[in-house]
Amino acid sequence: MQISEKAIARNACISNIEKGLAEILKNKVQRQFVPFAEEIFQGKIAKIWEFLNEMHAAFVMPEVESDIRHILKKWAVPILKYYRLALSPKSIEAPYTELCEELKDGKKLFHLIHYFTKEKIPDNVPNDTLPLLATAFKEGAKLGLPEWWTAEEFSSISALHLNFIKHYLYLMHKHLKDIKENPPKMLMPSFISESMKAADIPQGLFSQLVVKNMAAIKKSKTQSKLLTVKSRACLLAFNNYQVSATYLNERKRMVREDKSRIENKCNTSIK
Repeated sequence: MQISEKAIARNACISNIEKGLAEILKNKVQRQFVPFAEEIFQGKIAKIWEFLNEMHAAFVMPEVESDIRHILKKWAVPILKYYRLALSPKSIEAPYTELCEELKDGKKLFHLIHYFTKEKIPDNVPNDTLPLLATAFKEGAKLGLPEWWTAEEFSSISALHLNFIKHYLYLMHKHLKDIKENPPKMLMPSFISESMKAADIPQGLFSQLVVKNMAAIKKSKTQSKLLTVKSRACLLAFNNYQVSATYLNERKRMVREDKSRIENKCNTSIK
């Protein structure tokens, strides 16, 4: 297929577009969402948006759809649970009708991203949607996540954007799931009790480290108790040894004195 690489004139541009559409139609794309070349050339936004959405659904979403349920239930839900947040059942089960609505305020998206930074959650995290989303996307960019939206755009997402939201979460998981080889020493927010049980912590790579640390602390305490017991036993044994040694020395002294008295009496009798 030959195309005009320097197309400027209308006919040349439309010819290029038609050739591209012909290739696309050979794949599993619904014909009703494919615009005419003239409509694309004229820049009809609604038609182009429908077309891009269909292209996205046909070529990208099959792989996303095969993994998204697992990503939401086994990746996103445990991370959010770590921050005492949750996704509703309708957000983690097909057709994911509440997912867009739950993420658009920025709070859960921020925590999903922040989990993979090496910092504690700062005390001055904004509560308002737009600043929170802006902070989330800024941290996401530092981690290498795609910058698809501004805070204003994301705050107005709807069910029409569901495929793109699922795709974004898919990319987040793919990019971030192995990033915590050297997790932060302390990520626990201040509002989570220090006495939290290990069972309450999601079993991710960082969580395993936390569990191991908790186990190490518990082991350390146990060893400390054992050390204390051993120390006391050693001290007692040493004290007993001192008592025994003192007793033996005293007995030896008494024997020497008795022997000396007996010898003196014998000498006196002989004289």
